[in-house]
Parts: sequence; structure tokens; C-alpha cells
Amino acid sequence: SSVLRSPRAIAVNIEIMRAFVPIVGLAAAAGLTLYFLGAIVTHLRAHDHTLGWALGFLGLAVASLVVGLAA
Repeated sequence: SSVLRSPRAIAVNIEIMRAFVPIVGLAAAAGLTLYFLGAIVTHLRAHDHTLGWALGFLGLAVASLVVGLAA
């Protein structure tokens, strides 16, 4: 819509964004879940068992992923 300023071009751009924003959100939630799982595994391999924050953030990432998949 920045190049074509017609109402139809703007409407098409909005529909494209509506289609891809949820996909990007799911990809971000999946990436965060994998990131925090990797962080927990790394801590456990280093025999560091202080996982409080990492488990909390992993829970939030998993919850976000579940809600995104359910929607």
C-alpha cells in the first residue's frame, strides 16, 4: 500500500498481514520454547540446577504456543 495507494491495494495488504501475523507469532513462540529448553539442558549438563527463571520463562513460552495453536 506504500506504492499503490488505492483502497483495493490497502485492503489486500491488510488481508495479507492478517494471514501472516498469526504464523509469525506461532514461529516466535516455538522458537522461544526451543530456546528455553536448550537453556535448561545446558544448565543441567553443566550441573547447575538453579532453573527457577528458566522454567518460568519456558512455561510462559509453552503457554503462548498452546494458546496460539488452540486459536
